[in-house]
This record gives sequence, C-alpha cells and structure tokens, in this order.
Amino acid sequence: MSFISYETSLNMLELLTLPEPRGEKVFLSDALGRTLFENVVAGADYPKFPTAAMDGYAIVCDDQEWGEIAVMGDNPAGSTLIGQVESGHCIKTFTGSRMQEGADT
Repeated sequence: MSFISYETSLNMLELLTLPEPRGEKVFLSDALGRTLFENVVAGADYPKFPTAAMDGYAIVCDDQEWGEIAVMGDNPAGSTLIGQVESGHCIKTFTGSRMQEGADT
C-alpha cells in the first residue's frame, strides 16, 4: 500500500464538493442519534441564582478543619432559604436547591 503526501491530500480535500447542509424539524423523541443543524442558545440563565449541583452541605470552606459543624437545617429544592451560613454552621442542601448566602463550598 502506498501513501499519498500531505499536500496531495489537502488538494484533494479542497477539490471535494459536498452537498449543501440542510435541516429538518423532527420531534424530540425522534432526535436521538442526530446532529443539531444550528446552535441553540438560551436567552437568559435559568435558574437566575446559584444552585447545588448535588446533595450535600453548604458550608464555609475554612470550617472543614474544625471536624464538626452545626447543621442549621435542611434546604430542599424549591424551598425558601433558611438563612445565611455563618462560620461553624452549615445547611443540608439537595440537588437543585438554592445555595445559601455565606456558603462558598
């Protein structure tokens, strides 16, 4: 088998003509395995506030050295905020819940 040079392969690619790309509308359930025809960009951030990426505790990072931190309560997704996280305290968070003021971790 003989190989072609890099320059020859570039020339062949430049001469290659491809059909015009075309798009079609399909139901979302029929879109599996297909490629988007154009970019989809959100007009605004949603939600408009920082949220917890997973279940855990909203804490002040430096408090991790303490070994024990008092739990102020739970903050399930969709609930109103319990309050601000202060040093020595944390709040149990759930995926999608709004992050508490004062928490950095």
